[in-house]
Amino acid sequence: MPIEMPRSSLLLLVCAFAGREVVLEAVRQEGRALQFAAPSLRADRAVVLRAVRQNGYALLFASEDLRADRGVVLETVK
Repeated sequence: MPIEMPRSSLLLLVCAFAGREVVLEAVRQEGRALQFAAPSLRADRAVVLRAVRQNGYALLFASEDLRADRGVVLETVK
């Protein structure tokens, strides 16, 4: 019998060890998955934009530079 994992735990595992394309898909489905991504991906503008378009709260997990980026912030509040 397979073990069922909560979705958030699965996202943690996927994002913690995943490359850019996998993380892009994860944040497209659930923007808050950004919190589990590698720091380099949390500083990747395309990844962060995709995350905040799905869920504005994902901005909390973006790099400091992108949290201060006017374009990213404007996209968050659209």
